[in-house]
Amino acid sequence: RLNPDRTAIHLKLLEIHAKRRDVRAFDGLATEVHKLTNGAGSEWNRVVDMGKDLDPGNPLYESGTGTARGARQAETAALAGALAAAPKPAAAVAAAPGAP
Repeated sequence: RLNPDRTAIHLKLLEIHAKRRDVRAFDGLATEVHKLTNGAGSEWNRVVDMGKDLDPGNPLYESGTGTARGARQAETAALAGALAAAPKPAAAVAAAPGAP
């Protein structure tokens, strides 16, 4: 209670939730630990290992971090938007089917 940022306490609770196979409680606490660790480091890797065993389909535990996956998706979406908004070369516009 005095130091809610201590991940050691969170990890111990996560171990208990994992042993009890309490997916809902584990997921809620794992999300908090993800925020505290920014999805990186040995403590987060331990959460990922337990999470993959308990809830293998959960994207939070895929490829180490949910944050990295989300960042890649955001980059892809930004690139797609930039390509769609970019002006097309004049030759491409003239050759386009149905162009006047």
